[in-house]
Amino acid sequence: MIGQFDIEGAFLNGPLEEVLYVKDQYATGNRAWQLKKSLYGTKQAARNWNKFIDNILRGLGFAKCPDDPGFYFRKIDGSLVVLHVDDMLCAFPDTTAMAE
Repeated sequence: MIGQFDIEGAFLNGPLEEVLYVKDQYATGNRAWQLKKSLYGTKQAARNWNKFIDNILRGLGFAKCPDDPGFYFRKIDGSLVVLHVDDMLCAFPDTTAMAE
C-alpha cells in the first residue's frame, strides 16, 4: 500500500523550545504576544515540525536512514516513509500497517 499525505497545519502545532514574541503590526503601542506553539513564517517552525514528526516516527519503530535524513524505514515489516517539508510518502506491505 502506498499513500501520499500533505500534513495541513504542520507548522502550526510544533512546541517551541525558546521564548518567542510577535508584534501585531496593526496594534497601537508596543503590544506583543508570546507564542506557545510554532507559527507559519517563523524561523523555528520547520525545525520544530521536523523534530515533532521525527519523535513520532521513531516511537512507531522507524529508523532514520544515515544517508538521507528524510527517509525512514522499519525493518520488522519493511515499511518506508519519505518526508519532504510537510509532505509524506508512505509505503507499507499491507493496509494493517497504516492503522498503527
